[in-house]
Amino acid sequence: RQVDAEGGEWSSDGATMTLSLGHTPSTDFGMWYLETSREEGTEEEDAIRFLLEGSDDKEEWQTVGSSGAKRFYTTIFHTHAATRTPLERGAAHVLKAARGRDSHMFTV
Repeated sequence: RQVDAEGGEWSSDGATMTLSLGHTPSTDFGMWYLETSREEGTEEEDAIRFLLEGSDDKEEWQTVGSSGAKRFYTTIFHTHAATRTPLERGAAHVLKAARGRDSHMFTV
């Protein structure tokens, strides 16, 4: 769920889902999450590798999140490694997109 997604429009094409916002978001996002299906026996359908991409024009896309990420100082590398999707049905799995406290480095 995105706070600024009210009035947004979802579309699907195979495994690709797109949320088109009708306006410019008021803030940057610091995290996002996926939620497992609530139905029992659906564990094999859970996402374990995925990308979250953003675009202002639906032409040029930039990776803004993925199932795996590593940080090196202020740079985030999206590794697309398998994530630890919870086995519990209906559970939320939070993935942070914001840089940690180490986003500024000072040397003396």
